[in-house]
Amino acid sequence: SFDPGKKYPVLYLQHGYGENETGWVYQGHVGRIADHLLQEGRMKEMIIVMGNGMTVGDGAKNERMLFQQVILSDLIPFIEAHYPVYTDKWSRAMAGLSMGSFQTSVVTLSNPELFGYAGLFSGFLSFPRDDVPNSHLALLDDKAKFQAAFRVFYRAMGTEDQYFSAFAKDDGLIAEKQVEMIRRTFPGGHDWSVWRRCIHDFLPLLFQE
Repeated sequence: SFDPGKKYPVLYLQHGYGENETGWVYQGHVGRIADHLLQEGRMKEMIIVMGNGMTVGDGAKNERMLFQQVILSDLIPFIEAHYPVYTDKWSRAMAGLSMGSFQTSVVTLSNPELFGYAGLFSGFLSFPRDDVPNSHLALLDDKAKFQAAFRVFYRAMGTEDQYFSAFAKDDGLIAEKQVEMIRRTFPGGHDWSVWRRCIHDFLPLLFQE
């Protein structure tokens, strides 16, 4: 039902390590899930944008984190120049699975003036290795600023996920900082059976008045 005469909010939705921008379409079935939710009147119409997060370039130790430059300098400006979308932060969301979840954490917490919604699926608020900086977490030190910045900050994990210990570690960080986030668990591991549940749960939370 896309209508070029209307304006839409945007969800930037990222894949995991070793995958590409087609994963959410062909394995995640996000289009079918969204169509069903729309038919049931459970979510707002929106444009969903999937970028390739396997960034390489300047020889950085963790090149995957260069995606922040891609989304801010290239992807968002391209979408806003070519599609009828709202451009305020409350009309812009980002989410991702696994690697894409950490990219979401870095981008949204580092740029709270640009995003009003964030979703971390089977992934990481902080990176589970000590050699990757977590400077983006500084926003959590100001509880009032964090809570004002996001209408929804969502975290979910499969109960059998190999990274559940990292999820639990982030639980401790959230409790320490006393910030409020939505926390969900679903049966399953680090796989699409969980990620499809995540997006089905997350989409109805976006862009509500």
